[in-house]
Amino acid sequence: MPPPMGDAPGAGGRPSGSIVALVENSRREVGLATCDLDAAPTISLAQVSDDKFYTRSLSLLGRFDARVLLFCHGSAARGDKDPSGGLLRAIARLDDGPLHVEPLSRKYFDEAKGLEIVRDVALRDDAVAVEKEVAPMFLALAAVSALVEYCRWKLNVLVQASRSIRIDIVQVDGYMLLDSATLANLEVLSNPRTGDDKRCLLGVLNRCRTRGGQRLLRTSLRMPLCDLPSIRARQQCVRALLSCQRLFEDTARVLARFGDFDAILRALVTPPASGAASGASPVAAAQSRCVARVRALLKLRHALGLAAELHAALEPAEGEPQAESAILASCAEQLRRPSISALVELIERVVRPEASAGKASSGPAALVSVVRDGVDPVLDHTRRVWEQGYADLHALVEHYNEHFGRPAFALAHSARRGFHLTAAVDVEPELPRTFIHVARASKRTLGCSTEQLEQINARMTKTNHEILLLTDRVLEGVLAEVRADVRLLYLLAESVSLLDMLLALAELAATADGEYTCPEITDGGPLVVRNGRHVLIEHLRAVDELVPNSLYLSEASNLLVLTGANMSGKSTMLQQSMLLVILAQVGAMVPAAFASVPVFGRLLSRLGSADCLESNASTFTVEMVEVAYIARALGAHDQPPPRALVVVDELGRGTSNAEGLAIAWATAELLAGCGRAYTLFATHFLQLDCLAQLYPNVRCYNMAVAQVSARDARSRRGACS
Repeated sequence: MPPPMGDAPGAGGRPSGSIVALVENSRREVGLATCDLDAAPTISLAQVSDDKFYTRSLSLLGRFDARVLLFCHGSAARGDKDPSGGLLRAIARLDDGPLHVEPLSRKYFDEAKGLEIVRDVALRDDAVAVEKEVAPMFLALAAVSALVEYCRWKLNVLVQASRSIRIDIVQVDGYMLLDSATLANLEVLSNPRTGDDKRCLLGVLNRCRTRGGQRLLRTSLRMPLCDLPSIRARQQCVRALLSCQRLFEDTARVLARFGDFDAILRALVTPPASGAASGASPVAAAQSRCVARVRALLKLRHALGLAAELHAALEPAEGEPQAESAILASCAEQLRRPSISALVELIERVVRPEASAGKASSGPAALVSVVRDGVDPVLDHTRRVWEQGYADLHALVEHYNEHFGRPAFALAHSARRGFHLTAAVDVEPELPRTFIHVARASKRTLGCSTEQLEQINARMTKTNHEILLLTDRVLEGVLAEVRADVRLLYLLAESVSLLDMLLALAELAATADGEYTCPEITDGGPLVVRNGRHVLIEHLRAVDELVPNSLYLSEASNLLVLTGANMSGKSTMLQQSMLLVILAQVGAMVPAAFASVPVFGRLLSRLGSADCLESNASTFTVEMVEVAYIARALGAHDQPPPRALVVVDELGRGTSNAEGLAIAWATAELLAGCGRAYTLFATHFLQLDCLAQLYPNVRCYNMAVAQVSARDARSRRGACS
């Protein structure tokens, strides 16, 4: 029996978005499993040991962009009893768009069944390694079991194509953690005021030509890399694309024709719907299934043909030096594999070059000649019978036109009536009794049939059904051979998506008005920026002239107190510093004359001033909750916390001046004592400048404002006068 489930988004039509199954135990260990119904067929697993704020779990949910959340009843109950709030309560506080939460019974979270599913669906070449890696992840395996049950019973989506689904083990430690409030304050994925996804960092960077590149870019901005070699490899690729105009233009031209490679993989791996659930006739169901398979093979043939063109674009032209990029070399190696040519030959050996799937309702003639002659003798014979019947129909129409004269009849076909006659008439004529089923097809078209035509039509319908079944059997054999080498297609899709995203990052620097530089990424050391600019303000041209600012933070000087007048640019400098770090760890160029960025594991922010009516929290309460979150995130670790960049903007304005100053002073002292936390602290409390006299690692700057030909704001050392 299917589990008792309510209505989910997308249940009325084609399901879309990510579905995440989640289970938690009493030690705050959380297991997740997810599949994105819009991306390549992949089941992602993760198991994390979390803190009381569920930082890692919430970051994973944000990365997966969950739209449906499946929760174990036991975890939901614990969330109500736990005084710290529990994972459900933490998720409820998020504002990341529509999220449908659906509790399931504990019996659907079966780790043994989850391991069996992973064994059955994992790619053939990866099955042994994947099973060994996921065996200890009992919570994630339990989530896999619930995820597959939900997809099968609720969404009627089969995710159990044998040995053809990629299992992705997600490790949180290799990525920067960004909370949802910081993402919203920095306008990384959308503009929180307007909801516009164009006037944000993602909108500025999104020059991707493929859907896979767009998804990878969004994921990279949601969780930037912390792995130093991977960041440097991306930077090397971006520099190579910028250094060779021919390489840039040829690669962009080929990628623009790829389309959605992930959709091709879904069509190849996911079995097409049988049509029985919708009440379709056997002929219509067979035709729909056949059309889906033909379309998948034709799109695959097109994509594999483009792979050869992309490989040619990546190869150096005559007289060009070899591009020094490990990513470009790896992509070129994937694109020149002999298996790609073998798959193209396999498809062309079976499918005619001029074949076209059309629509499921485009008539039987579109699918009769899809398969080449000589592939299946039974199909060839049945097709000849169909072609003879088709010739008989045309001969019969010519006979009627010669014998009866006006009106002139034409042969037509529809899914409901099959083959029938139509005639263009203004006034309905008197037809002989030979014609039956006379009815208006449209205002100026008359439809009819005859007994002889009905007999031929019945034979043609039966023959067409046989052709569809035989064609479907041949195409299924081709798809089975393609699925045997489906791992190659996954690697190819990954290469195309990564190359597309890096090309978009290179285009950002190539088309910008200001200067962009490749930042130096270090494993430690200071954060140095010379003449940095706010990437969003510059690209959206929000001001006539953007004044650059420089920045220096290190463990020996880790707290910068920034004062200045209203509208002097304090908040802009705070935001531009965090956006620059995100760009650097994604692998992009940054808007600055020079930048040296250490790898940050966390970005923490206290920006803006707003109350929260939903949680009955005043502006002061919201500030205190955010400051408490920052303090515990920096200090609630048994081992040294990861290096963090913290920005605090005008803390303490939600209460009286005396109380606000005390809170701001205490918070600044706390952050000054965290050597691995680099902090920018903007304030109107001038008394905080005295911290520089008490602590050697505190420096004070103020934003100077001078009226020249345009508004000019620049930071300079010293207390605000």
